[in-house]
Amino acid sequence: MLLPEAQNQRSLREGVRAGATMHTRGTCALGQCKVAFEAQDRTVVAALPPGSSGSKYPVGAHLTVVYRADDPQTVAAAADVEGGGATLLAASTGGAQLLTG
Repeated sequence: MLLPEAQNQRSLREGVRAGATMHTRGTCALGQCKVAFEAQDRTVVAALPPGSSGSKYPVGAHLTVVYRADDPQTVAAAADVEGGGATLLAASTGGAQLLTG
């Protein structure tokens, strides 16, 4: 179930904002979209959480992300964290996984 991902995104509201580039685009609903950004003086490539809005960005597109200061691998699109839309998507995707899994 993906509700922990929705809770994780809410926890990032106080995270560090950074400009990012869509690095890899797979099935974003399954967490296969990755972004590249600078954190702690290094380039980080991290997966957006399942249920993210990453599918609307082509590879190479610029977006703003929010990451946990002590763990840059914990990242989400700023629009998902601020808008809450991914919370609904994550919850509905998780519910669908329960029905099919």
